[in-house]
Amino acid sequence: MGGMTRMHFRAIARVFHNEYNRKHDKADGTADVGYESGYESALWRMSSRLASVFEGFNPNFDREKFIDACTQNEEGLE
Repeated sequence: MGGMTRMHFRAIARVFHNEYNRKHDKADGTADVGYESGYESALWRMSSRLASVFEGFNPNFDREKFIDACTQNEEGLE
C-alpha cells in the first residue's frame, strides 16, 4: 500500500491556498472572506493540524513549507 507523496501534499495545499486567498462577491467585489468571518484563521488551524498528521506519514515532510503553501506562497505548490 502506497503512502502519501509530495503530489498528495501539494494537492491538499492547493485546495487550502485557493480557499485561503478566495474573495467573496460583495457589493464592491473586494471583501476578503478571511478577514470578515474568521475563515482565514480556521483554514490556518486546519492546515497546521493536517501538517501534524502528515509529519507522521512522511519523515521528509516539511511542515513550514506546507503551511506556507497553504496560506501564502504558491511556490510550494509547484
